[in-house]
Order: sequence, then C-alpha cells, then structure tokens
Amino acid sequence: MECYQSALCAQMEQFARSVRKKSLIESVFVGGGTPSTCPDGLLLDTFDKLLDIAPLSNSAEVTIEVNPGTVRVEQLEIFRCAGINRLSIGVQSLNNKVLKNLNRLHKAQDVCFLLENAKDYFENISIDLILGLPGVSGAEWRRLLQTVVNWPIVHISIYFLTIHEKTPLYYRIKSGEITVEQEDSLVDLYDWSVDFLGSNGFGRYEISNFAKEGYECKHNKVYWERKPYKGFGLAACSFDGMCRYQNNKNLGEYLESIEKGGDGCQSYEKLTEEQVRLEELMLGLRTDKGVTWGKMCEGLSKGKRERLESKIAFLKKNNFIHEKNGRFVISPNWLTIENEIVLELLV
Repeated sequence: MECYQSALCAQMEQFARSVRKKSLIESVFVGGGTPSTCPDGLLLDTFDKLLDIAPLSNSAEVTIEVNPGTVRVEQLEIFRCAGINRLSIGVQSLNNKVLKNLNRLHKAQDVCFLLENAKDYFENISIDLILGLPGVSGAEWRRLLQTVVNWPIVHISIYFLTIHEKTPLYYRIKSGEITVEQEDSLVDLYDWSVDFLGSNGFGRYEISNFAKEGYECKHNKVYWERKPYKGFGLAACSFDGMCRYQNNKNLGEYLESIEKGGDGCQSYEKLTEEQVRLEELMLGLRTDKGVTWGKMCEGLSKGKRERLESKIAFLKKNNFIHEKNGRFVISPNWLTIENEIVLELLV
C-alpha cells in the first residue's frame, strides 16, 4: 500500500507541474476497489498532496466509496478531517445469502451499523443497490426499497445486474445452479421503483440515479455532461474534452511507469466528430436534462440533418421522446431502452 500511495502522489505532483493555471477543485471521487481499507495515515497524506495541487472550492463535493463491514467508527471522523463530505455505500442487497453469492464480505447488520454511525458525521450519504440479483424476488426488492427510503440517506443508485464472462457468477448461471430474472420482469420492477422512489422524495435525474432535491451527485454529472476530469491511480480514466486517457491496469507496470518518471498512462483515444456526437446523445439522453437540437445535429450535412428530423418526428409521434425546456428528453416509460433510441438517432 505504501508503494502504491507513493506512486499515486508522484502522479499527482507530476500533473500539477504540467498545469499552467491552477483552478479550484469542484469534486473528488475516491473510488475503485475498497478505499475504506486504506490505512488512515496514507489516506490523510494523499489528501494533503491533493490539496497541494489545488484547493477545494467552497461548494466542493468530496466522495469516498465504502463497503459495509470495512469501516471503523473512528474512521468516519478521519474521513471528515480529510475533507470528505459525501459517503457512497455499496449496499447492493440486504439478503445475506445473496451477498455471499456475490462474494461480498458484509452482512445486512453491517449496513445498519454503518448507517447508524455515519449519520452523525455525514449529511450526504448515498447507497448503491443492484436490481436483478439471483435469489431476490420482486416482492423482496419492493421490501428492500420500502426499507431504504427510511434510512438517513439522500441519494440512491440502482444498477441492473451485469454478468461478466469467466466470473464465478457467470459459470454458476451458465450451469443452471442459479437463475436470474427475465428482462421484462426487471423492467417492470424498475418502473415501479422509479414511481415509488419519486413518491418518497427521491427524484430520478439519470437512468440509474435518484436523489432528494439538491443532492444530485456533482461528480457523476461531470461525466454525463462531458466536462474535463483527471483520474489518478491504477486504471483511472481522464478526459480533456477531446481525448480520453486510461492509466495502466497492471499494478507492477503502473508503479514502474511512475518510478521511471512516466505519467502512468497506458492508452488514449482522440475522439472523432462522430464519436463526440454519439457521446453527446448517449450521455445526454440518460439524464432528465436531455440534449439540445444543436448538439444533435452538430456537424451533420443537410441530408443527414433532414433524416434526423424525420427520425425525431417518428420518436415524438410515438411518445419515445418529448421536448422539455427546448431540449429533447426520453419519455420516462422508455428510459430502459435508451440504447435503442440512441441507435435510432444515428444517421
């Protein structure tokens, strides 16, 4: 851990030297893996180094991801001292058997313990849940949401289960040892969740994200709005407005790169005009703000613009999209097929 933290700080220092004009930091997200297992001293040193690069704005959002069962009560005070003001908790489920199948080390009681203590230190608490977990019925999912809306939280992220190839879960599903819900029933559950959370003060502002008013995640909105950001550490990604970068995913190679004075970057991609337009559509239509006509047709020839107008007319006529404050937005009932709608808008 000491070697990694040293490389992380060296990468931040190198970046600071390359920046001509320093600006205030608007958001920080400490995530990936389980950063709550980082020794207290190393975490504080890392934040000291970060603040050497640039100060935080008065309204900065500083998030750390934590898994229940990995956080000591005294750590919560240390997080606050470091400048962290937002906690993102990987709850996923309250079914202990399901958590074990996911190779999660925590149990439901660990979640309750963490929340009971965290509310004394943090006003801005978010939780992650996974919809479609094997072994979780529709009725159990509804009970879960009925429970969490009464917790001291202001933000909920709901992600559909993603099954990656060659993982233990993938093989257990493939062998028939465990089964997953059909897509149609999950869409129905998602639609119910949107309505239920909305009626309990958690408005949906992006496909997977729900927040009480004023607590939308500033950091994630940077991604959806395609604003520049800088990522430090293993496999971290960055974006400067034109190119996307990714740091080395191999720990040994990452450490070696930094030790030799490199920047840790393994790959980058300069986006084409078509890729930029696709991202504008894909990311913008995920949110409740949508996309302007100008962004949709930027760089298109007259012929392509006419085809796009025809496609938009079709989607509007069939209530897949609508206009809101001069922007095109996917209608609430069709957000689950956002990918298909984006593909329809490509010309």
